Amino acid sequence: MADLVIPVLSGLGGILATVLGFMGVRYAARQSAKAAEGTTAAANRQVDVSEWQALLDQFKEQVDRLTDRVEKLEKAVEEKDTRNRSLMSYLRVLLAYIHHTFPGHTPPLPPTDLVDELAYITER
Repeated sequence: MADLVIPVLSGLGGILATVLGFMGVRYAARQSAKAAEGTTAAANRQVDVSEWQALLDQFKEQVDRLTDRVEKLEKAVEEKDTRNRSLMSYLRVLLAYIHHTFPGHTPPLPPTDLVDELAYITER
C-alpha cells in the first residue's frame, strides 16, 4: 500500500503544482492587464483633462474678447447718450429763445423722432 500511496501523492502533487502554476500565470496576466488598464485609463483621463483644458482656454479667450467688445460698445453708447442729451438741451434752449425773441415766427419742425422730446417747448 505504501508503494501505491507515494506515487499517487506524487502524481497529485504534480497535478496540483501544474494547476497552481497555471493559476499563478493567469493571476499574473490579470494583474498585468489591470495595471495596463489602469495606465491606459490614467492616460485617457490625462487626455480628457488636456482636451477639457484646451476647450476651457478657448472659451476663456472668447469671453475675454467679448468682454472687451462689450466694454467698448458700452463706452460708445454712453458717449452718444451724453452727446444726444447735450444736443437735446441745446435744441430746447434754442427753441425757447426763438419763441421768446420772435413770437410770431414758427421755427422749422424738428424731425419726427425728436418731436416728443421737444414738444413741451412749443406748447409754451
